[in-house]
Amino acid sequence: MRCYTKILYQIVLTLLAVLVFMGCPREDIRSGDHEVESWTTGKFTVYCDDSIFPLMDSVFRMYEQMYPGVALAAEHSDAWDVMSVLLSANARVVVVARDYLRHEDSLMKVYRVEPHLRMAIAYDGLVFFANGNFPIDTLNASEIEEVLTSRNKGFRDFYPELSVEPKLAVKGKKHSEYANLLQLAAKGNDIVRNLKYFNETSRLLNYVNDNDNTIGIAFLSQLIGDDRFKLLRIGYSDSTGKYINPKPVHQAYIVQDLYPYKVDYYAYLLKDLRDLPYWFATFLAKEAIVQKYFNNSGIVPAFAKIALIPED
Repeated sequence: MRCYTKILYQIVLTLLAVLVFMGCPREDIRSGDHEVESWTTGKFTVYCDDSIFPLMDSVFRMYEQMYPGVALAAEHSDAWDVMSVLLSANARVVVVARDYLRHEDSLMKVYRVEPHLRMAIAYDGLVFFANGNFPIDTLNASEIEEVLTSRNKGFRDFYPELSVEPKLAVKGKKHSEYANLLQLAAKGNDIVRNLKYFNETSRLLNYVNDNDNTIGIAFLSQLIGDDRFKLLRIGYSDSTGKYINPKPVHQAYIVQDLYPYKVDYYAYLLKDLRDLPYWFATFLAKEAIVQKYFNNSGIVPAFAKIALIPED
């Protein structure tokens, strides 16, 4: 990610003095396959959204090192399929970078399925980005919404310096990037604009790099350290109607709620039980080394106490 020398704040992570598993039940419990397990022994599979798997895989390895008595298997696929595994009761825990989709909410209501227990793990950002030759560096959230949801509006209606209408490129509709684009940028309304879709993040990034007239849409975590791109600043009006000036796309502004497209990472649990998947999800959400890892990776840890220190 580009180095922003004018960012007003840096994040200092104050790790909470919390023993994650304090108060954990010490007695053995029985899992769905009738094998005896405890909070430090047993086996299970976590299904992970492939859009965040490269980041989360390191966390899964941390868990394995800390709890060698647990046999953890990690599978990954697009967010649609991962949530389908949970909703069909074929997974005890999944990690996904989005909320329920409308059709998932509807199906749960029809079949009287209660919302799953879930834990917030971290906060990312949905980012609009372009290569260095793109002529503008700032967008507005209300204009983005119009471009996505109206057939009669384009970016050139708002930015006359654009000689041609830019293409929009994003991962496909089954991925969490598209789900967050729909929910956050289009405000839950149907997206009618033609988009160029990709199944792999690397292919999306390479396409944007090779095409000057393209705006890509991805997660901040996927762009950190990649100097090929500029991350477009976004102005918006908050829930009170106050206008928020465009800020550099950085975790310091995400944690202050000064960026409009904040993405939640959740661990969803099939059952509300204090079983092995529950303590695994708690590890992801609260363990100090995990929170530090998220912070060092450029996203916002959900549980840690954050202190913002003004730079000179």
